[in-house]
Amino acid sequence: TLPMSPLGTTVPYTLTVEGAGTAATRSVSVVLSNPPKIDTFTAPEYVKVGAKFPLTWTTANADLVELSTGGIVFFVSTSPAQAASGTLLVDAPTAPSTDYTLTAKSALGGGAVTMIASVKSVGPVTITSFTASPMTIGTGGTPVVLTWNVPNARRLRILGSDGHTVATARGVTAITGSVNTFPNGAITYTLDADNTLDAPVTATQVVAVTTPALFGPAVAGPVFAGNPVNLDWTVGTNAQIVGYPHTDIVAGTASTGFVDIST
Repeated sequence: TLPMSPLGTTVPYTLTVEGAGTAATRSVSVVLSNPPKIDTFTAPEYVKVGAKFPLTWTTANADLVELSTGGIVFFVSTSPAQAASGTLLVDAPTAPSTDYTLTAKSALGGGAVTMIASVKSVGPVTITSFTASPMTIGTGGTPVVLTWNVPNARRLRILGSDGHTVATARGVTAITGSVNTFPNGAITYTLDADNTLDAPVTATQVVAVTTPALFGPAVAGPVFAGNPVNLDWTVGTNAQIVGYPHTDIVAGTASTGFVDIST
């Protein structure tokens, strides 16, 4: 058991072996110290191929740190201050995902500790395709499918000119996808996408509606409290009537039924 002494204290130990002849001795010394610790080791989630990115660390009780990837050490600190905290700019890898390992060591022993930071490489974003099908619908409420293919996108948003967001995606799911939308008038859909590093790229699709869906009172004029009111609607073949439940709401012939949105 080591004695309770201040850190940095050198404790000598001597082994003596006695026998028939002259006693033999061997001495060793142990320096009391805390083991090294890595407080932080960070890297950006995404890095751009062909650019540099920072690896940053902070440690305690470490006299030396090493950075490695794939088992190959590519950086060794040259001072305790650099081991305690530092930042190194590294060339972005071409592999889709790469792990970097920080190893911290103490000159007084106590073993080595490691921590891993991972980065994902992306290239510039390009819009291969952004389509609306169909681009013209006869009656408002008829489904329109928006489909996109945007290589290297990691954030995506599709916004209608009516101010409604019809799709969002993050990560690799932003690269390709489709979404149904139900316009009730002429509308422009704008796709914005980026790789989290560069400025976004955009594309638009315009959808025309020949006959907007109608919904409202069958007879214009005031409605007195407690009296019934008839509502008329005209919707697309595959559209639905959506709202809160009521015993007097019925599905018309141009509707697939009533959808309760109260829960």
